[in-house]
Amino acid sequence: MISTILAYVITLAIGILLSLVSFWTLEISGTGLLYLFVNHFFSGALIPLFFFPNWLRSLAELLPFQTQAFLPLSIYFGTLQGDDALRALGIEVLWCVVLWAAAVVVFRQAMRRVQIQGG
Repeated sequence: MISTILAYVITLAIGILLSLVSFWTLEISGTGLLYLFVNHFFSGALIPLFFFPNWLRSLAELLPFQTQAFLPLSIYFGTLQGDDALRALGIEVLWCVVLWAAAVVVFRQAMRRVQIQGG
């Protein structure tokens, strides 16, 4: 349950970061489609990360996408147990902190671009 909640927080933080891109661009649909493809591939939603070649799995483990599907499902199905499950939860907590900090920084920069006219 904890892993699922952390996965949701990570997904939400990435969604906020993607939404904030609209402060600098006029069109974000391409960015959204690129994110969906990369997310589905590297999260293990299409192909479990166990089936990836070692070099590609190492790359996937460096990215936050595995925390959204692969790690919670691995804990749920019992593939990760004990210390490995605690390590996975630690990775999820780390990505929560990193992504929320990034969202706060980007939000502050976006607010500098806002101009309110009128009265």
